[in-house]
Amino acid sequence: MITSIILALHFMGVVPLESAYWSLYIVSAVLILAEIGVVSFGMLAFNGFLAFYAAITLHFLNSQVFGVSISWSIIFSVALIEFVSIFIALFIWNKIKNIKTETGAEGMVGQKAKIVSWDGFKGKVRYEGEIWIAESEKEMDLNKDDNVSIESVGKMKLNVKA
Repeated sequence: MITSIILALHFMGVVPLESAYWSLYIVSAVLILAEIGVVSFGMLAFNGFLAFYAAITLHFLNSQVFGVSISWSIIFSVALIEFVSIFIALFIWNKIKNIKTETGAEGMVGQKAKIVSWDGFKGKVRYEGEIWIAESEKEMDLNKDDNVSIESVGKMKLNVKA
């Protein structure tokens, strides 16, 4: 995608020819080397090779690879496909990151537990068949089988509120 931006700036006359192809050489090297450290399933290397091809084409004003002529429309089509792929991946990632955790200590927060025994600030509660030691920040008068909400989990103790 950065290749497309550099090429677009060059074709609009913003970036001169020499700066454009040297920028593309640098971008291609960075992208190919970045593939070593980042798991991108070849996308960075592929973009690096596209940038390298574009740099060679601009540098030598030749649009042939292995004797086959390749037009700029193909390069920009590939860039569009990559842009759409990145947009879809970011959209999916944004949806996934907002999913509430349902397991572990994070999944317990906000859930209901039943009182087994309670005395002032502390007692025992039952959550999903297990009995936990529970504490509260303020004194509560609770009876057996009353419901409380779990505020936080820490070191095998639950902090609850009525």
